[in-house]
Amino acid sequence: MAYATKYRTSYKRRSGALTTIDIQEKNYSGSITELTPDVNPLEINISGDVNNIYAPTQGTGAVIRLLVTPLTLHNEFFTTDPQKYVVKIFNGTTGGTLVWQGFISTGIWQEDYSTTGKVPITLTCNDGLAVLEDISYRVSANGAAYSGFSTVVTVMNNILSKLGISFNTITTSSDILIPTDVSNIFTGITVNNENYYDENGIAMSCRAVLNSIFQPLGLVMSFQGQTIYLVDPINLHSTSKGKTYSINGGSESAYSFGGYVDLSGTTLNYYETGQFIDVVQPFNQVQIKYDPYSFIESTYDFNATGNAIVTGTWNRVLLDDGTSCYWNSGVTMNGWTTTSNAKFRGVRYTNEAPQYFLIQRPSGSASESFSYTFPYLINQDENLQIEFSVDVFVNTIDDKNPFKNSSSIKYHNGTTYVNYPAPTKIDRFFFKTTYFILNSHWYNQTEYLGEQLYHWHETKTYHPLHCIQSGDFTLSVVNDTWTPCKLIIDLSENPEIDLLRGYLTVEFTTNIDTSAIIPTGTQSAIKNILFKDFTIKVIDSGGNVINNNSVLTEATLYDNDTIKKSTLNINLTNGIGTFGISKGAFYSSTAGIISGITRTGLGSNYDSAALLAQNLISQYKAPRIKLNANLDVSSYGLTIKNKLINDNKYLNSKSFYVASGKYNDANESMNCELIEITSTRESITT
Repeated sequence: MAYATKYRTSYKRRSGALTTIDIQEKNYSGSITELTPDVNPLEINISGDVNNIYAPTQGTGAVIRLLVTPLTLHNEFFTTDPQKYVVKIFNGTTGGTLVWQGFISTGIWQEDYSTTGKVPITLTCNDGLAVLEDISYRVSANGAAYSGFSTVVTVMNNILSKLGISFNTITTSSDILIPTDVSNIFTGITVNNENYYDENGIAMSCRAVLNSIFQPLGLVMSFQGQTIYLVDPINLHSTSKGKTYSINGGSESAYSFGGYVDLSGTTLNYYETGQFIDVVQPFNQVQIKYDPYSFIESTYDFNATGNAIVTGTWNRVLLDDGTSCYWNSGVTMNGWTTTSNAKFRGVRYTNEAPQYFLIQRPSGSASESFSYTFPYLINQDENLQIEFSVDVFVNTIDDKNPFKNSSSIKYHNGTTYVNYPAPTKIDRFFFKTTYFILNSHWYNQTEYLGEQLYHWHETKTYHPLHCIQSGDFTLSVVNDTWTPCKLIIDLSENPEIDLLRGYLTVEFTTNIDTSAIIPTGTQSAIKNILFKDFTIKVIDSGGNVINNNSVLTEATLYDNDTIKKSTLNINLTNGIGTFGISKGAFYSSTAGIISGITRTGLGSNYDSAALLAQNLISQYKAPRIKLNANLDVSSYGLTIKNKLINDNKYLNSKSFYVASGKYNDANESMNCELIEITSTRESITT
């Protein structure tokens, strides 16, 4: 998106320094119009909540006040395009230090038009996080979904590229190590893009995706100028916890960030009287639910609308009951890959809908194959199994009309009507030609999980696809009827790699080894074998289907029973730990599935829910002092948000964090709400 400055205003602050505000319009070309600032031209609001300073994204808003001729700007600034106007605020002239950037918010306008003189107008602006709430996490507005695994910084850049503003630096205050020695979370953690879409393919908003990633890491994202900040407020006590990165997540460098400013010192003072002190009540329990949308199962139904693509001719087979059978070998299936001679087939009868299936014949070339990749990622972080099931029809009567078969119906063989052959009784069957392939992105190679239905055990125990039958096999008949079959693949016993991630592909070859047909000697009776309705399910080592139930983490501090606050409840959609194959599981580019996160100097690994709970319990375990104060921030401006504030004259040993505030640029003051911030983290039980 191309922007050019259309309007500009400037004024002197209390200190005598200059502020310049440029209002840029999308696709504008032309001259710059100077606007008159009102007496209180700019306020910047910092959103935040003293009751939960770990909200994962913290937006800011700007209020710009101007004096204009009535009704001259109404049609421009009352816009429905959330990115039509970019606002850039500079310390000094245009091109000086960029202290704030964002967009004029849509649909907000108020002016007095019944006057001949200039009237005040107010432009309400946001820093882009509010815009991201209304943008779906898709490649384009109505485009494809993001898919596969991406690093955290890739997801960030996918999102930020949708804004008409740019950033050049990431600054953090964090002590997280992944899993024990990787501090760069931007390139060191990958996430599954499919986690940000529900089962109906509806995407999260871009802001919700950012919340999903950074909340379990205990980090608060905010924008300031061209810098993105990701801060754990407790870490501001130590300037050594700071780091900077390029906007692409590289060039990690130590950076002195945070630290203390004393209200009784020379650079920070109270601006006006009227300060007051209050208390934020504590809580002693946090409940955090890890609640991703997990992959459970997927089915490919050949007869679902839109799956079959029919280009061939329906060839007629005459039946003596007055009906006709039509056979079509010119069928392809959406999503399937086949070799040149491999075919899907269709059968239909007069006045009946066609049925489609995959066909295999007892003889043929092994190079002829069908393969299908299920459109969901397997992301293993515990002992899991894949249950593959399919409906199978072993046809022993006729190779073109497999369904309407009985001794009373004849078919036309091209010359005359002849009886169908008597069916051959088959009790059980085993196929040894099915391959299951897991595309392992981490190893950047294909891992074969089933080779001719052998499974990857060190001893290669035989695991055939078999009929699901109960009772006495001698009484069963499985041919000439649709029979459900299944295969269990135990992912946990793969000797090549411990944990797997990727897409699961099923492949059938056309050369069937029927040596295991029961009873023996009946192999020659098989005309063909048909397959339909392929399903994979993810089950645990006990055979239970993985479900979407939330995993609850409760963190409790037991030494505070006299004053309690209501339990704080938080839902996470990204996380780590033993959560089945949750699509929200964090992954490490160096260590695979992340089983724990640690902090600098902390020996134990915790899952992300426990680490976030530890932050919250540590901060809110006791009553915390809250200050409402109007500060003289002429030496700091908005950067005061990155400091901890002491008042060594009245509140010795206490440090305060700016949770929210309103910065008045002309006065260079900030009316803010500050909360006492802990410097230590408590031990917790979960």
